Amino acid sequence: MSSDDPHANTDAACPTPLARAVRRLAFGGVVVGYLGFGLVTLYRADPSDGMGGGETLLAWLSLLGTTFLPHASVGLVVGLVVCALLRARAALLAGVPLLAMSAGPWLVSFAPAPAAEVASADGSILVMSANLLGTSRSDEEVLAQIDAHEPDVIVFQEVRPGSLARLTSALGDRYGSAGAPREHLFGAATFSRLPFSREAEVVMPGDGSDLPQLMSWVDWGGQELCVWNIHLHSPVGRSQVAGQARLSWEMGHTLDSRAAEGVPTIVAGDFNSPWRAMPLDVLRERGYREAHRVAGTGPGATWPARGLLSLPPGIRIDHAAFSPGLVCVEAWVGEATSSDHRPIFARFVRE
Repeated sequence: MSSDDPHANTDAACPTPLARAVRRLAFGGVVVGYLGFGLVTLYRADPSDGMGGGETLLAWLSLLGTTFLPHASVGLVVGLVVCALLRARAALLAGVPLLAMSAGPWLVSFAPAPAAEVASADGSILVMSANLLGTSRSDEEVLAQIDAHEPDVIVFQEVRPGSLARLTSALGDRYGSAGAPREHLFGAATFSRLPFSREAEVVMPGDGSDLPQLMSWVDWGGQELCVWNIHLHSPVGRSQVAGQARLSWEMGHTLDSRAAEGVPTIVAGDFNSPWRAMPLDVLRERGYREAHRVAGTGPGATWPARGLLSLPPGIRIDHAAFSPGLVCVEAWVGEATSSDHRPIFARFVRE
């Protein structure tokens, strides 16, 4: 006489109502994840004729999705583990490709950068970008990194008149400077050990907002190089999101108007946007590449410099993009300063 319970297999095969509900919830979450990924990768606003409320909202969601896509993949890993434990096979199988798409680029960033021979000091140019945090009154940490690495060109954002005076006093014996300081947080300044080849130009947004984008030209071994110091809106409200999209769109038109000069260009600064997000389409579409993605290792997080969000996977919103005709051979993120941004460094040679 067998002691096996004839109902045992049936009971084990039938999930509880709670398990069924969790499986349905997990599958629904994966579907929402695919919709979100589609929004991030496919939606592009058109700021050329203004942006309505719906378009601005979608642009904001797309930007947030791109920014926090690696973070979402961490949550997705946890969800897929739960699916495996509950034997939610449909959600598990559907979620694995989504995980590969969301976490893949972040994981690939840890691959060693291709080996490149760093040119001599006479043949390369080292560019540094640093957001000073307009409310900071300390320059010691950023000046220490300038002394340590001796960049040829430095672009500063959030430059107020007081900070420009302090930096000029500290660096004036080694660097020439061009500045557009402001009492608010969108002042800019560019310092260069190389001679300026023409007068710097302050490029103002077409909507009349006081957000100077400082374009400078330096003599790099007998040839001109354009270095554009950029600071886009922080997307913290409807007008700022629309303004960021509009300003990036105008940036593309400015680059087009300069293209006939044939001067290689570096666009560096605080973009308040990850490289793959919509505001930087204008650079990628024109063949610009991002220094850290080419020659750096790891995600290269720059903001915030401290706190929970500074932990992996991190957020990179400060970039040095370069035009065709240039090659980035070295890129890294500097140490934290008194600012909420870490400075970035990138070394370039001519192609």
